[in-house]
Amino acid sequence: KIVDLQFSVNLDHPIIISQSPVMGHRSRALRKTVGCERSGLIFGISGTLDLSKKAQDIGLKAFAACCEKSSKHLGLLIAGTGQDLGQLKNLVDELGIIDQVKFLGWQEPEEMDVFHMSCDVLLHPANYDPFPVVIIEAMSWSIPVIGTSTSGTVEERVVDGINGFAVSPGDFENMSESMLRFINSPKLLKSASLAARHTAEIWPMARSVEVVKSEMSKLIKYSA
Repeated sequence: KIVDLQFSVNLDHPIIISQSPVMGHRSRALRKTVGCERSGLIFGISGTLDLSKKAQDIGLKAFAACCEKSSKHLGLLIAGTGQDLGQLKNLVDELGIIDQVKFLGWQEPEEMDVFHMSCDVLLHPANYDPFPVVIIEAMSWSIPVIGTSTSGTVEERVVDGINGFAVSPGDFENMSESMLRFINSPKLLKSASLAARHTAEIWPMARSVEVVKSEMSKLIKYSA
């Protein structure tokens, strides 16, 4: 028998961290590096830099397209490292968005807290990803998600136009159009942020624990 044991995240953690003045200062400093300290909108990408799987180049092209079409201050934070870091840096240069993109490298847990506090929308342009935890982590921080329909948690938890958007893999124009909807509508971004958090709250850690306990109970009873 296959039992679907969902991943969970600590829903209290974002609330506690967001109340810290020190973390708030660090977040503002990070936003400033891409020109969005007090205004503008920041997108985030998190994960191993592997173009064949994670397709961060699609996210970069979508971001560049948004920069061309919008007069607002836009920034992109990329957390993680990997074999294709050099290629992505070259692409940023080619696209002419070097001042708006910040490569953060490997991030420790506390640094990821600052990353999440600084992002308004998470991008997940992967070609395929069975169950990316970055999606549910972002939602716990009230961050809406624009991800590919071939990523497990996007398919399972993203409701189009409500808490984010699901787009086709490899289609940067489709992703860019979804990004522009958030850029051009602060009201939509706010409602999607609230909806993202609500989605995360449907799967608290306690629910996952109960699933495990229930299945273990059945196993013990069967073995006896």
